[in-house]
Amino acid sequence: MNASSLTSIVIILLLAFCLMLPASAQQYYSSDFNECRFAFEKWGAYGCTDLDGMKYFGVYSSADVSYPTLLKESRDASLFDHHQVSEVLIDDNSEGTISCGAPDDLTLDLKEGYQLRLVDVEDDGSRVYVELTKDGEVVDQRVVGSTFEEYSASDYTGKNTYIYRNNIGKAEKIVQIAVSFKNAIKSSDSCLANYQGVFQISESPRDLSQYPVRTVREYGVNPSEWTMS
Repeated sequence: MNASSLTSIVIILLLAFCLMLPASAQQYYSSDFNECRFAFEKWGAYGCTDLDGMKYFGVYSSADVSYPTLLKESRDASLFDHHQVSEVLIDDNSEGTISCGAPDDLTLDLKEGYQLRLVDVEDDGSRVYVELTKDGEVVDQRVVGSTFEEYSASDYTGKNTYIYRNNIGKAEKIVQIAVSFKNAIKSSDSCLANYQGVFQISESPRDLSQYPVRTVREYGVNPSEWTMS
């Protein structure tokens, strides 16, 4: 068998392999990592990809921000490393309000049964006490900064960001939910807090182990600087 015949056989086998892949696998195989900027720009960016017309999260990036909050707050910042991705459920920069002390308290309704509720506000409005529930059960309670000075600072440090970490797939304590608070006030019988910036990924990852996936080994400012293997 000559070299030309061998080359032809290899090409035929590769074409056959690609045709055997499901459409979503072919799409992922032919795509590359993309940089998705958070709607709330002070968080920076994350590595993402499209599958079946949906946006999927893969890894938190340092990007070009003073404090990449979601990267810093994650014990394991990458699902890509485990050949997994998670659907981006919310990436929004719209302003909203949550409140406490009234019969019709405002809450932040998230996806997959999660809800963020305001419990109390510091007298001077500098901090908020919030509670996260899933299907009505409390899963997290936290005190978070809520000053406008921090929210508007050019060197944002993440103190105003509520963070909920979860074990997603094989990634441990990765940020699943993030909410950036803008300001808060408290009166004698009620309180409210304004937020602007919400991000949430699904707690049910999509397994890519059957697809040809490269692994992110080093994180740079943007995906073009990531070292892949």
